[in-house]
Amino acid sequence: MEISKETKSKIYNKVVFVLEFIICIILAISIFRIMYKYEDSNYISKPNLLVAILSGIASLTIIIINKIKYKHKIEKLFATFIIPVGALFVILVPPYCTPDEAGHLFRAYDLSQGNIITPFGDKKEGDIYVPQETYDLAVSEELTYSKIHESLQKETNYNNLIPAQTIFKTYFAINYIPGGIVFAMARLMNINFVLAAYIIKIINFILFILVGYFCIKKIPFGKLILAIYMFMPMIIQQATSLSADAVINNLSILFIVYNLKLLNQDEDLKIRQIVTYVIFATVTALCKYVYFPITFLSVLLINNKNLNKKKRNVLIIVSILISIVSSVGWFIFTQNYVDVRKYIKEANVRPIEQAKFIMQKPVTYLQTLHKTFDIYGAFYLFEFVGIHLGHSAHIEIPQIYILIMLVGLFLLVFTEKNTLITKKWQKILMLIISIGLVLLVLTGLYLTWSPLYYDKVAGVQGRYFIPIFIIALLALTRKEKNLEIKNIETKYFFTYLIINIITIIIMVGYY
Repeated sequence: MEISKETKSKIYNKVVFVLEFIICIILAISIFRIMYKYEDSNYISKPNLLVAILSGIASLTIIIINKIKYKHKIEKLFATFIIPVGALFVILVPPYCTPDEAGHLFRAYDLSQGNIITPFGDKKEGDIYVPQETYDLAVSEELTYSKIHESLQKETNYNNLIPAQTIFKTYFAINYIPGGIVFAMARLMNINFVLAAYIIKIINFILFILVGYFCIKKIPFGKLILAIYMFMPMIIQQATSLSADAVINNLSILFIVYNLKLLNQDEDLKIRQIVTYVIFATVTALCKYVYFPITFLSVLLINNKNLNKKKRNVLIIVSILISIVSSVGWFIFTQNYVDVRKYIKEANVRPIEQAKFIMQKPVTYLQTLHKTFDIYGAFYLFEFVGIHLGHSAHIEIPQIYILIMLVGLFLLVFTEKNTLITKKWQKILMLIISIGLVLLVLTGLYLTWSPLYYDKVAGVQGRYFIPIFIIALLALTRKEKNLEIKNIETKYFFTYLIINIITIIIMVGYY
């Protein structure tokens, strides 16, 4: 029986992304094997080279076919182009090789042992117990592909546990659900710890693809802005790591898009939508307490005349209150842990005293914020894109590529049409929320990382602004397009694909 063209298309739509994902993981593994064999024996593995070439050709073929087939379906183009980039990040940026990843890995393992909240212990230091092998790898001075491969060959002794300290004992358990489940299964099935870490990275990447696809499809405007935003190397690095950022960024972007979806709907709020919204608000505040102002986007719903006023007001008031209580309550609770890190003691970091100082001398603190932005403002923006990648920002990407990505992203503001957020007060509100989030990120680090009464905010990294800048970009879009670019989707996706591949090549050279 002959299969109709429509049926073939449906089958293709269902299998193409899974097939592309498998092919790209094979491509990344073959490159990994080429690199460690070259490092160990100084020769190129021909079988692995052949696999890399064939899988690379297959991946490129799928990209070209999908570019023609989907053309203006941005969510499908996003999935098509992000899969090869993300797969390479997953495999070629090994575990422990993104900022603070070892500490996040420890907290995920802690959750796998059933500790939703890390036990305080007698001294309230909150020790986490992890296998000796994983701790040794965490404190290793230099991680290479050869060393990672060697670690993959060893059996992990899950009975030989040693105490490990990490600040992420103060992070909410939801951030580590994928890691907790995988490590629990790895322990039961005696799977190598590093292999388990790779499985978590793959799961986090799959969740990133699904969240990105769903959000781009559902967002009522700014589809290409969101798609390209999620192509920033820093965002992809964090999304394919074991870091809590993988979950936090997904949740935050989902929450932002959910707000805009409710604002755009032409029917009244359902009870399940109110419950979902309140859950979003609570979880976002608990996962990263400084992100609770995202909930203030609910005020935008005032402009949707299809919503029942009483239901709408209940949603706004309850969600804002519960997010504030959750974030403040969790922050106060986590102060019960004694921070034993050497830097904290030597730098005289004291959150409670620092908070009192801010309240007593708000003008002095505002001067501190101004000085911080004056010195580091541009640096934060470049770091958000990904000028520094890898653990402790050891890998530097040439500034020209960062500038291209930044300029390209901001140009999209003038190429998209926004008939939803048109009133000045809506745009101002979104910009105020963005600014408020930035100030809260800095204030959080002033409390928990900066020396007491320090005249600048210490410890700020560009990746902390990932869920923030997208709100400002969407606020800046206009009712009518100001710039027309022919075949804009193709040009943008290929440009950012190429820059990300260059970024990966630089990173491979480091490891």
